[in-house]
Amino acid sequence: MKYVSLSIKKYFGELKKNTPAPGGGSAAALSAAQGAALLLMAANYTRGDSSVVKRLKRVLSACLIKAERFIDEDAEAYLKLRRSFEIPKKNRSRESVIQSYLKRSASIPFGVCVTALDTARAAELLSRLGNKNLITDVGGGIIAADAAFNAARLNVLVNLKFIKDPVLVKKYNKNLNKMAVSMSMIMNKTMKTVYLKLS
Repeated sequence: MKYVSLSIKKYFGELKKNTPAPGGGSAAALSAAQGAALLLMAANYTRGDSSVVKRLKRVLSACLIKAERFIDEDAEAYLKLRRSFEIPKKNRSRESVIQSYLKRSASIPFGVCVTALDTARAAELLSRLGNKNLITDVGGGIIAADAAFNAARLNVLVNLKFIKDPVLVKKYNKNLNKMAVSMSMIMNKTMKTVYLKLS
């Protein structure tokens, strides 16, 4: 099923079901897509054809496309991971297959984290250069991106618990921690600008 093609109501209907997918990773991607789309609207209302505005629109358009793709990819990866646990334990390839799907299941929410952070960076710039009448949309956009980042980060971490490649796990943790610091700084800076323009 292509969840990204469903209406919002139908997607929520699928999300609330007592079924394995879609779940938290797909929902995180949806939040990232929402943030990128909202910020893109604010960018489209920003007058001028400067190279900065054009670049902002390109970045946000790319973030939206990626986030939409992750909505489905996360659900598909999780279902494949679940099925891999059904492989008979006597099968010699079982563990390698499981590890492969665990890595895939970690890589997708990590991609959501990267996309959310790129979206937040665009929001920070838009909070300073964008149409002031759309400042609440900029604030809403980065809040959605921040929620997406933190939700997706949890989904990376839960897979890392079972990945048996210590080098890869260490790399993921290092990158996630570094990105979390950046996200927090960008979020605080952007919201400070948003509230200042609302005062």
